[in-house]
Amino acid sequence: MSRYLKDEALVLKSYPLGESDRLITFLSWNRGKIVAVAKGARKTKSKLASGVDLFTHGNYQFYQGRGLALVTGVEVKDRFIYLRQDPELYPYGFYLVELADRLVPESGLCPEVCSLVLEGWRLLPEVENLPLLIRAFELKLLQSTGYSPFFEGCLQCGASQATVFSVSRGGLICPECSNERGFKVDFLLQPGTIALARVLLRLPLGRVQVVRSRHKQEQELARVTGSFLRYHLQIGPMNSLKYIDSLTR
Repeated sequence: MSRYLKDEALVLKSYPLGESDRLITFLSWNRGKIVAVAKGARKTKSKLASGVDLFTHGNYQFYQGRGLALVTGVEVKDRFIYLRQDPELYPYGFYLVELADRLVPESGLCPEVCSLVLEGWRLLPEVENLPLLIRAFELKLLQSTGYSPFFEGCLQCGASQATVFSVSRGGLICPECSNERGFKVDFLLQPGTIALARVLLRLPLGRVQVVRSRHKQEQELARVTGSFLRYHLQIGPMNSLKYIDSLTR
């Protein structure tokens, strides 16, 4: 088995290591997460320097020894520099990174997640309603990892008029089933919020700008997805999301 690897990847994390190196976490299309050292990447003349910053998309070459992998080559495809330079876009871009990093296991393959994060980075400067893009990203990411909340009627009987959401059950429950079986009801949702969730799950992420929604619906959906992530995936507080909340307020 060759110790030399090649893969298309995104840079999720990039930290200084020692005097001149960088420690990088990549999210790759064919090998999942790869943690690697970029030797000398902090030197101004390094051939690796331009390809190991956060919000970079490229084709990478690695050498996998007994310890951490080494980055041996890079062909940069996209550098989303504006996400690092714009103080309003940065927390949104980093939230996509944080959420994907927490949802994808260390050894998990994730081509759909890679494509979703990459599309999200590209859309951020183009979409006017950034909170709505974030809601769409959350739902699409959950969908691609197999944890999608259920919004297509009652989970128990299939009734189309279900408007209460049970976080522990992972979806909508109609009032009759909720009363009969004693399910905990966490949220009573507006029909418009349920319709919005269905639309965001169905449409490609790139078409989020054609969706029209009300602020109240976006707020309700944010509470649902946040509670769902905390309960089912044990995703705790994220600094990027806290900053986003302060911006939207």
